[in-house]
Amino acid sequence: MRPVGLLGQMLARPVTDVSRGGLRAYSDEPQRVGERHELELFLPKGPSVIVVAQVVWVEELPEGSPARFDVGMRYVEVRTEDLDRITDCFPKEE
Repeated sequence: MRPVGLLGQMLARPVTDVSRGGLRAYSDEPQRVGERHELELFLPKGPSVIVVAQVVWVEELPEGSPARFDVGMRYVEVRTEDLDRITDCFPKEE
């Protein structure tokens, strides 16, 4: 699963920590809290889904990390059926 489009150019790394509420990704480009990005998420099963996600936190990473920034995003626009598919593909471990 990875973002594409404008954010795909900025976040040239795979997405991690995917959940029903949002995702976490690495970025080499600075991100601003509050920015919104349209993402195409490629799920392990079935077609991709389109979401709009908002940056909620950014952490600069130390030298030698996989990227310059760790970015947390929450979904602000997503179809219910797509949200259900995301949850099915990435169930929360308890």
